[in-house]
Amino acid sequence: MFILYSFNCITSHHAYIIHLTYRLLFSFLFFIFFYRENTGHAGEGQKSLRRATAVIGMAPDIDPNSWDHSELDRYGLGKERELSWFYKIFLIDPIERKTTQLCPFVKSGIMHKAFQPYLKEDGLGIDYSKLVDYDTKSAIETNLKNQHPYWIKEIKLKTRAHDKEGLSYALQMAQRIGLDKAQSRLYQDAMTDLKNM
Repeated sequence: MFILYSFNCITSHHAYIIHLTYRLLFSFLFFIFFYRENTGHAGEGQKSLRRATAVIGMAPDIDPNSWDHSELDRYGLGKERELSWFYKIFLIDPIERKTTQLCPFVKSGIMHKAFQPYLKEDGLGIDYSKLVDYDTKSAIETNLKNQHPYWIKEIKLKTRAHDKEGLSYALQMAQRIGLDKAQSRLYQDAMTDLKNM
């Protein structure tokens, strides 16, 4: 979360690699810091988690007096932009601690194309104050809907070819992009065909 928050500008041709790299990095760091055997530092993992969660605003229910505020100016989030802008633009609900899948937004290059025009004059990142009203959710939904015709064609093609593996994959993708709801009859018929193959 900290790296993504400070990560200002990515190019579309690097987006996929960066996305995978950070997913692996965060998984590794989470394992190292919270699941390894604690020797001599019992309870430090929970303290760290409490502090990190409070610093990034994901724990409004945590008492501010219950975590260490030392060196917050040095290692905190800074004052370059409002944290609430980040949560709004990247569809994060800090109260419910939920987020929306952003992979289609990042990997497709939509984020890069939408945000790049707001590069700061000094070239040091994006001016997010100009993106506060950006509708990320609509951008994602439009991108997913634009994929519907292709996957409708694939479902029909794989059904006609009796390609069980191909149809199974096409149905998984249909579910991912919301085609199962938009074309429920097609989806249900294809599911029945898959079961009968």
